[in-house]
Parts: sequence; C-alpha cells; structure tokens
Amino acid sequence: MDRKTLLATLKNLGADTTKIKNEKDAQAALTGLGYEQLEVAGKGVIDLAVAWKTVYITADAGEAIEVVQSEAEGASMEDPDAEREDEPMARSVQPKRANAREMLGKMNGASGFAGTSGKSVRDLALNSRKKSYDRAVQHGGLVKGARPVFNSADEAEQFGAAFRLATMKQSYPQMKRDQEIIGTKAGSTLDNNFAGALVVHETAPQIIDLLHEFGAARQLATVTSMPDGEYRVPRKTANVEFSYVAENGTIGAVNPTFDLVQLIANKMAGICTISNELFNDAAFSIADQVARSTVAGANKLEDQTYFLGTGLGNFNGLSGTLTGDADATYDAALGAPGWADYTVAKIQEWLAKIPVEAWRSGTVKIACSHQFYMAVLRRFAMAAGGNVGGSILDGIGGGFAYDGIPVVISQVLPATYSGDQLVAYAGSFERGTKFGVVTGSEQLVGSDQRYFEFDQYAWRFTQRVAYNLHDVGGTSSEIIALID
Repeated sequence: MDRKTLLATLKNLGADTTKIKNEKDAQAALTGLGYEQLEVAGKGVIDLAVAWKTVYITADAGEAIEVVQSEAEGASMEDPDAEREDEPMARSVQPKRANAREMLGKMNGASGFAGTSGKSVRDLALNSRKKSYDRAVQHGGLVKGARPVFNSADEAEQFGAAFRLATMKQSYPQMKRDQEIIGTKAGSTLDNNFAGALVVHETAPQIIDLLHEFGAARQLATVTSMPDGEYRVPRKTANVEFSYVAENGTIGAVNPTFDLVQLIANKMAGICTISNELFNDAAFSIADQVARSTVAGANKLEDQTYFLGTGLGNFNGLSGTLTGDADATYDAALGAPGWADYTVAKIQEWLAKIPVEAWRSGTVKIACSHQFYMAVLRRFAMAAGGNVGGSILDGIGGGFAYDGIPVVISQVLPATYSGDQLVAYAGSFERGTKFGVVTGSEQLVGSDQRYFEFDQYAWRFTQRVAYNLHDVGGTSSEIIALID
C-alpha cells in the first residue's frame, strides 16, 4: 500500500485526512476511529509507517516507479502529482489486537527500504523524466501533450536554470543546483548577470528557430536579416528588352531596372508570467513552458500584423491591401451559407489567377486556417477516391499541402464561414512581400518583482521587425486572396 491509498482508505473510514502529516498522525487517526491496524485481503496487516513512506513517481513516458522514503525525509517530501490507480484499497479493518504494535514493528524492520533518501527519490524521478524527454526528441514523441522545444533534456535544463538565475534577484531554494547546472554545462563560474547573458546568447537562437517554424509570416515571406532599424532590399522591376533590327541597324539598349524596397523596423514586446509553482519545477521542466509561451505570443502578433495589419498604424496587412481589389482577389460566390459549396473547380480558378512568374519561381504557397484546410482542401482529397486523393493531398510528399502546393497554417485567418471575407491567400509571398528582423534585436529579460502580488515571475521578450507588401494588389499582384 502506498501513501495515496492509505489516505484514501482513512478518508473512506471517516478520518479528516487534511490533518494527517506523517505516519504517526495516520496511526492516531485510525486509533481515533476505534481501530489499531489495517488488514488487506491477501496482504495481511499493513504497516502504516511503510505505507506512508511509499510513493509512486510516474515518468512522462508512463513508467511507474515505486520508492520508499527514509524516516528522516519521509515527512518532508511532497507527494508527486502523478496518480496511482492499480494499488488495491484496504478491504477490511480489523479491531484492536493486543499484539498489533509488535507486528507492525517487525514488519517495519523488515521493509528493507529505510536507506532511500528523499534526494535520491527526486533524482530518480528527474532522471526518468529527462530520459523520456530525450526519447521524445529522438523519436518525434510528445512531452506532456506537446513536442519538445529543445534538442535534449540537457539543453532544456540549462535554459531553465539560466532563466531562474536571471529572473531572481535574491536567494531561492534551487539556486545552488541551478548554479551547478550552468557551471557544469557552460564550464564557467556564474552569477545572475552572466546567467542572463547566457539566456540571450545561447537560447535566443533556439527560440527564433521556433518562431521560423510556427510563424506563418516568417514561413511565407522568409526572413530578411536587417543590420539596423532601416534597411533597403534591391528589387528588379524590369528585364532586358529585345527587338528585331535590320541588317547594320542600330540596336537599342534597354537595361534591366531596379529599385529599393524599404524596411523600417518596429519594436514588438510581450511579457509572459510564470507561477511560483511552475517556477519551482525542475529546471528542464520549466524550459519548454517558457519557450512555448514566448514563441506563441510573438507568432500571434507577427501573423496578425502581416495578414490583418494589427498594431502598426497605417499598415493594412494583406487583408486591408487586397480588399476591394478585383485583380488580386477571386470571389468564389458561394451559394450555400458555408464552406460546403466550395468545389475543386473554384479552388483551381482561384489558383489560376496567380502570375505565371510566381509558378516558375517555385515559391507558390497557400495560407489559411487549419479549419479551412480540413473543411475545404482536405475534403476534396477525402472525396476523390483511389490514388487521386493521395495525389491531391500529398503532392509534395506529405504534410499540409494541396495539389503539390505547400499549405502554411495561421490561426489568425478565418476559422468559420462569413460572407464576403478574405478567407485564404495563395501566391509567391516571398516575391511579393518582405519580413525583416533586426539581427540581435531579440532580448530575453526576467524579473521577480513585477507580479509580486500574484506570486508570479515575469519573462519579457522583445524584438524589432519590419513588413513591406511591395508587390501586392493590381494586375501584377504576386498574391491572390480567396473571398467566400
């Protein structure tokens, strides 16, 4: 029997388990109910002291590990949050017996687990979870319902430790352990300032890599690295022109022309808060949570600005730029009040409006919400039958695609039907738009003061980005919007 089952049994018998803090309290509660010992069918009399010290730790991969704490640390260690359902409930409670204490003493002496310390229990659990994390990285698995952010548990642990050291302005329980983690992995003697620098220089690239992977604007336009806040990118506006000339005639020179696309950076910033409970988790456990929160917030604003024009004054985004532009939109004119009226023919007519130069460049992509992809584009593949469905859906070998065209998902785009809305975009976003990021502008800063009253820690991420929709709209638009 473990501690969880013991407490459940006592509660079922009528004891107030909120007041039970150790095995002595458990014995007192049982005695107060008129009993002196528990007996489980097939297992005999249960030693309350051993049952109290027995806990189960479940690793992320689902492995249950049984450990028994020592007398010195059994009362102080917190119960793991994992549940244990396969331990049988005590099915009988025996009345008082004269030899009960003697029997319990003999069983306690024979337990054989008294030397296991609380620290070794925690290390065992931590190592098991780290192994589960590494397995998920290697085999494409999930950790707590999401794929791992970092390349290994060691990298995650390094970031988590550096985050706590950089955030806290005073001593905290895990400080010594975090200093050991950073010192061991970085080969340096640390203070909080160095840890903060480590977070920026060592972790920022990984977080930016995540932004590239999940941010639709970054995937579509690709990222232009900007050396400073204002940057100009050359653009060819015309090719060399040829004409027929007579023998000995003069050949006119018509050179290619170029201009400059200007990118002006704007600072974007966000703060995520970390609860004290999460902050005090293992260093590698906190790492994914902080990184995901940072990436999700930055991705959302980038995509909202790129598609909808959110947050940048007169910048209209793709939606505002293409609305009302007959040359750069295709109106499917749905007859039914919903996406069910879309047909393959309508989607192909939409794609046919993309300039041939974009198709030849090999950079055409589709941007839509996950809901639109599943309800419209994937529906065509499911209804096609035979190998045709596979050809429509997996034209580039799998993943999100339609007719061989990569599909980039952004949840800032419409997820439900509404008449006359711009629901999706297709074309060469790379040729028609620019998305710039000032190199080295990413800053990661933590504080334990800002949300003191909520028992939370703040994590601030800032960066400087720029947008320019330079070949969008009109007869030469590189991108065509689909209207419901």
